[in-house]
Amino acid sequence: MPHQLRTQRAMTVTRLGFSFRNVGRTSDDEWEIVEPALLDFWTKESDYISEFDYTHQGCNVKVRLDWRPYTSQYIKQTEFWHPIRLGQREIHESDYKNISGSCICQATVEVAGTNELAKHSWYAAHFLQVALYDAFIIANIALPGSLDLYSAKIWKQDDHDKTELRLSSYLMERGWIESLREKFPKLDRTPVRIVRNWHSILGTNGKLRAETSLQRAIFCLYYLGHSDNHIDGLIWVFYGLEALLQTKIGENISGMLRRISLLLDMNERDRTKLRKHLKHAYDLRSAFVHGGYVIDHPIHNEVMDPEIDKAYGEALELQRFGITLIVALLQKLAQSGVAKYHFREVFVPHIDTSS
Repeated sequence: MPHQLRTQRAMTVTRLGFSFRNVGRTSDDEWEIVEPALLDFWTKESDYISEFDYTHQGCNVKVRLDWRPYTSQYIKQTEFWHPIRLGQREIHESDYKNISGSCICQATVEVAGTNELAKHSWYAAHFLQVALYDAFIIANIALPGSLDLYSAKIWKQDDHDKTELRLSSYLMERGWIESLREKFPKLDRTPVRIVRNWHSILGTNGKLRAETSLQRAIFCLYYLGHSDNHIDGLIWVFYGLEALLQTKIGENISGMLRRISLLLDMNERDRTKLRKHLKHAYDLRSAFVHGGYVIDHPIHNEVMDPEIDKAYGEALELQRFGITLIVALLQKLAQSGVAKYHFREVFVPHIDTSS
């Protein structure tokens, strides 16, 4: 429930809550590497996603996020599962009752100045939502899978008025796990400080319409985070890749392959896999867009028809590959501090000077 205080100098301070139904991972894949990294992130680097500043129509807005309850719950979860994963104890049904994954965090939104919209009760909640989206993208470019907002809710008015975010980082985490298994594309762990500094020069500032190729790619990851991982997600994958690589809409994948090879380190085996997966994904995307793809019933009961699960799994894996590729490209740009760029084709004439 928001609590507003008015201070001098035309400043409104609103206190809001945001909650999580689940904290922690949904799998134990590569836990020996993943979980210490996540614990390190939340105990040492979460300050970099705790404060955000925005400007809007004469107002300066500061959002402060208190991640301490989330961090405490994550530590609790990790300490609970660690001896079980080491085989030092067995899990009992009663354990699930004693280890709740939920938590409630607090946020403060300060609005300095005024405009026609600032008087509304939803104004502060809007900027809290924007800040959580920014935190999501910064965290998951730095450490894929580190912040999942699928079960997150913003408390706006009372216990009966909450905004569900339903923003998942699941496929980003899967991309990192596959990377740890030496599969292409390769994802790194990047210091959050570097990603936050890079994000601050992208010019997003709470904008709701993308104006640059990087903004379009980031917004694309938001849509993919909201996706149910069905075939239509491949449209967003190629939207994001075309934005990042600045290729023409509908251009064949050869241009993408050339530009990806300029940004990512690849061997011949990686290039072969990239070409194969991009072509397969593009063919499915085109079939869906032009009506040649056999769609499934929304009920999606794979027990009744195993072919449904096969088609879903195929689309899911291609989306995972595409999202991993987008994150890998964004990581490379963040690590280099690149916010603006362009590609160019170069013509090099060979002049015969032998005569």
